[in-house]
Amino acid sequence: MDENDKIITLISEEGTKHDIPLAAAKLSPILMSEMGCHQGEDMAGDDSEEVAGAENSSNIELSITGKIKTRVLRKVCDFLTHYVTVEEMNTIETPFETDEIRKIVQEWYANFIHVERTLVFELVMAANFLNIQPLLRLSAMAVTFDITGRPADEIRTIFNISNDLNDPEEKRKVREENEWAYEAKRTFEEESKKLLEERKKKEEEEVIKKI
Repeated sequence: MDENDKIITLISEEGTKHDIPLAAAKLSPILMSEMGCHQGEDMAGDDSEEVAGAENSSNIELSITGKIKTRVLRKVCDFLTHYVTVEEMNTIETPFETDEIRKIVQEWYANFIHVERTLVFELVMAANFLNIQPLLRLSAMAVTFDITGRPADEIRTIFNISNDLNDPEEKRKVREENEWAYEAKRTFEEESKKLLEERKKKEEEEVIKKI
């Protein structure tokens, strides 16, 4: 069976279902691992005919995406499907020659990430959660460009960072409510720091050239 004929269905937090081809799911090691577990459970204890049927099934539903909102999961699926069926995104390399996303990636990807700030943040978390590296790189770059040059107070407001998180109970609640996103936050911070450092270095080199 062709990889684009085999359909993987992802289920969102609200219970909506979103289909992607198997080839698209392969961009996420997490989805592939979950699919392997799913098939293993289905085939456990079955006879040979049932096992063969499971292996050749044209559709598999995965609920591991159940913590991702519908509007975010829809975007993730659009990205994955376009990437494997239409055109792979250009590799995002640093240091950047420009701060215009349209000059770094193709128009479709630039339009894809040209959305409200909150949705971009959610895409960063979803991409990290599913370990989709091209999407993580694209969304992290978009946030980096957005916050570069802004004062610290404005950045704190953008990220909704409290000025006082010294209360242990408040910290505990925040972590419990956003447990699945904490790893994404750490990865995003590392990616953003790296991109900002590389961009700053590039700007310093440009200043030196003009002297």
